[in-house]
Amino acid sequence: MSEIHVGDTIFLHGRETGLLGEFVIREVRSGVWCGDLTPAPGYSQVRDLFMEWTQLVNDQCFSLLDEVDDKMTAIGIVAVRNGELLPITDLQLHDEGRSVKGSFRLVILQ
Repeated sequence: MSEIHVGDTIFLHGRETGLLGEFVIREVRSGVWCGDLTPAPGYSQVRDLFMEWTQLVNDQCFSLLDEVDDKMTAIGIVAVRNGELLPITDLQLHDEGRSVKGSFRLVILQ
């Protein structure tokens, strides 16, 4: 797997939704890649779920997150850059209506 860098564009795809959007890496903090998502048409199929997740986090209703996390996992989101599948985990998309910010970790394969 090749390295990723600040400024790279990662494409997020859902198993059944197709392209969710383009994620541009803005910074890396303690192994977490952070950036902005420009939604694609497929994102509209799952947007309500990410908005619900964002609201639960903002309201600090952490005990309710597991159910929403399970639904997000069921989407089967994968990350692709330059045709290469990137193994990611801990994808978080914060959708507050005006913009979508997010983060993820790369899975280190041994």
